[in-house]
Amino acid sequence: MFVPELAIPVVVTAPGAKATFQRWLARGDAVGVFSNHDLGHREVGRLVFIPLDAEEQKRLPVGKAHAPDSCEWGLGWRYLLDEIVTDISRFQFAEI
Repeated sequence: MFVPELAIPVVVTAPGAKATFQRWLARGDAVGVFSNHDLGHREVGRLVFIPLDAEEQKRLPVGKAHAPDSCEWGLGWRYLLDEIVTDISRFQFAEI
């Protein structure tokens, strides 16, 4: 996937996320960046990151695919796949 040089980096604040993403990418997975698009939800804009294997990378359409339901982020229909990332430099890690 082409990412323009001036693209705003995806900021990640979760502790340990960089090591986790590096592990996913090293095994050939990509990082699926999903965001909450439910304008009526208190966590609108929240990002969740899910590893995507090669088949999922081909099958899941950016902008249309939903995250799975999870006890961590709730109903998956709120979260749309915004981007499939295969290069760690796309992220800016700012652990808080």
